Amino acid sequence: MFNKDDDIIKPPITFPKQNTPSEVAQPAESTMPTKPTAPVEPAAEPAQTETTPSDPGRMPIDDVFTIRGRGKVAVGTIESGSFKVGQNITVKTAEGDFSSTIKGIEVFMKHLDEAKAGDRVGMLIDVPDGQDVSTDDLILG
Repeated sequence: MFNKDDDIIKPPITFPKQNTPSEVAQPAESTMPTKPTAPVEPAAEPAQTETTPSDPGRMPIDDVFTIRGRGKVAVGTIESGSFKVGQNITVKTAEGDFSSTIKGIEVFMKHLDEAKAGDRVGMLIDVPDGQDVSTDDLILG
């Protein structure tokens, strides 16, 4: 019977030569200047406007949702001041201004009594008959 291993010629196993420490390549001499350079001045920080809770509230409206039986929810980021539930506000629209009251404030499904500058909120507001709220309108406190 034929044995598979009889006709197979196996080459000898060889391993690559290991470099000795004297054969390892050495780094080339540095061509960088040795003269010290002038220190780099840090970039100026952008000017930030400080707002306080006593500033009048200002929130541009990014989106609006209607909750049937409750009112409209205006979504946006408060730019300055603060807003409280029950506070009287002015809504500036392209058609004109109207007064309203904040019925509720939410942030990430949490009910708040007050929201301040920097908070991204949804405000439930009363919208009188004949008035409408849309994106790019402005809520002022």
